Amino acid sequence: MPTPDELTSSVLTCAFQPTPNDSPSGHIPASSNCPPRRGQPTAIPALTASLVPAGVAHSDLTARMAVVNDGYFNDIRYANLTIDRAIAASVIELAIEIAREGREGRKIGTIFVIGDEDRVLAHSRCLILDPLTGHPREALAVTDPNLRETVKELAQLDGGFIVSADGYVISATRYFTASIDDLEPMLGLGTRHIAAASISRHTDALAVVVSESSVVRLFDGGRLTAEILPEVWLLNRFSSHMPHPRLAAHPAENIAVVSEE
Repeated sequence: MPTPDELTSSVLTCAFQPTPNDSPSGHIPASSNCPPRRGQPTAIPALTASLVPAGVAHSDLTARMAVVNDGYFNDIRYANLTIDRAIAASVIELAIEIAREGREGRKIGTIFVIGDEDRVLAHSRCLILDPLTGHPREALAVTDPNLRETVKELAQLDGGFIVSADGYVISATRYFTASIDDLEPMLGLGTRHIAAASISRHTDALAVVVSESSVVRLFDGGRLTAEILPEVWLLNRFSSHMPHPRLAAHPAENIAVVSEE
């Protein structure tokens, strides 16, 4: 019976097995024992890896800076300088947890919109009575473990979340006004991704989408800037929506990040 490390090694080997387009000689080595890849991009450069410190507390924003400096977040790129990277890292990790865990035995999808909260509120509305209204601000910190579990429950409802630039989840079940004007085509992605691209295009916010296919995507300025696979084995069936994808896999965290070259 193979160990978990051997399984991870096998998945990574297959995910980066050369194709005729990758090989200088134009053929795949005969020693390949990996199954053919279906829909896998062929132009992803070589694997990189890094480690993340163990035991980082959800409630400690200072400790979470270690994730920003040492973990997979280094490979997540966006141009928006108004969003603190520690706040963005905390929200993205929450999105990864939702993508991994789902809720009540099923996969769920949702949106987190970070920053420029006044304009985001003006470009959205609640689908139901806002379940976060009336709670003390200190209870809404995105690093608070109780709030994070509450968000996971609320993520089962329609709509998304607004996170302030200083790291507070100020609204839930939001419907974001979407327009396809000036957006790049995103074939194969649904209305949740269009809404995320649109709100990031018309405000100075970042949008993080949790897909029901378990992929987390980041939108900045109306563009898809990162795709995060919360489990390395998803590489076997993953096809990037970026024109020039660059893959960085982090086996120690069981995460892979695809970004623009």
